[in-house]
Amino acid sequence: MKCADKVICNSEYTRHALRQWCGVSLGRTTVLANPVEIRPVTEERCEVRRHLGWEDGTFVIGHVGGMIELRDQKTLLHSLAALPAKGIDCGLVMIGDGPLRSNLEKLAEQLQLRQRVRFLGYTDRIGDYLSAMDLYVSTARSEGFGIAVCEAMLAGLPVVLADGGAHPELINDGESGLLFGVGDVGALTERVVQLATDFRLRRRLGEHARRRAELRFSPGTFARCYTRIVDDVVLTRLRPVTR
Repeated sequence: MKCADKVICNSEYTRHALRQWCGVSLGRTTVLANPVEIRPVTEERCEVRRHLGWEDGTFVIGHVGGMIELRDQKTLLHSLAALPAKGIDCGLVMIGDGPLRSNLEKLAEQLQLRQRVRFLGYTDRIGDYLSAMDLYVSTARSEGFGIAVCEAMLAGLPVVLADGGAHPELINDGESGLLFGVGDVGALTERVVQLATDFRLRRRLGEHARRRAELRFSPGTFARCYTRIVDDVVLTRLRPVTR
């Protein structure tokens, strides 16, 4: 990295982390978001929900991510436990695995959520499960980017994100998604209730999320920007040095 003319970072958050932890000057870095493609859908939404054991009237929340400490999925489970008292008939799809999975399953038991949570582990049917969701939530305290979030946005889902790491860069709060304070169960529950009870808001946020993801995170956008960055480095190298 010390010999690089330019270091490409996938977010401003990553860029400033490199400066802080690796001493890389901001002048040697640039930001280029990761390319993200839409996940294919192979089964009808109603069939996926039927296999999950939920009717059309159930409000389905989704989350994709490794079950590790920084993802903070326990905040999501505590929020889920608060929703029935708010009059929300809800379910949660948890996709992923990791060292904290057993702890999260035990927490779901303690919160009496086992009938409301589906721990699916790893799967290659992400698109099918995204199609069955009404809302995507990420509680991660610190993300360098957030590919799973962008995949949900491409699927047209409204997203609710903890305001840590690069999450605030992925959306415009209130326009293409909603933010809440990291680890704030009450704030997350408030956002979920807001969306569960307002179909027009869900649709508007989902449509804006899809357009934003198509514009900013497409492979075509990545290729064009990457080429421009490389061209600039090469041209700088080739430019004669004036004495």
